[in-house]
Amino acid sequence: MLQKFLDLLENTLTAFELKKSDRTAILILSAILIIGQVVLFVRYQYNPFTRYDVYVESFDRSDRPTIESILETIEIQTASKEKIQASETEQVKRDSLPRVEINPGSSLININTASLIELQKLTRVGPKTAQRIVDYRSENGNFQRIEDIQKVKGIGPKTFEKMKDQITVK
Repeated sequence: MLQKFLDLLENTLTAFELKKSDRTAILILSAILIIGQVVLFVRYQYNPFTRYDVYVESFDRSDRPTIESILETIEIQTASKEKIQASETEQVKRDSLPRVEINPGSSLININTASLIELQKLTRVGPKTAQRIVDYRSENGNFQRIEDIQKVKGIGPKTFEKMKDQITVK
């Protein structure tokens, strides 16, 4: 059928007395146009998703989630996940901090129960020294006397003299 059409087209073009190269160009362009139309027809007939009416009919909206419900679910899951992560983080923070005994009438810091932050309030005690005090407590137990803090690396007699009025072990 295609061959018959091309022969008819070639005979028609011969009647116009065109050059052979012009006729060839017109034949090639016509063949491309016909092939393109056949491809579109086949796609339309055999692929239901290129036909809008078939696609809409096959899509039952009652059992499919809507964009709004999907977004709502994502927001709920994200909010829940953030709350869980926040509560887990808060619990870890609470569990990892040592209990601090607060003496309302005293400004002394108990070196056996003070947190890293509390220990950094002492004179000449920064984050590293505070961590060393906590590590020493973990490895060796509570300090028996305030002088025992000198066993911690970085706290010598001069540092002890400056902090001894700020600390207690009771």
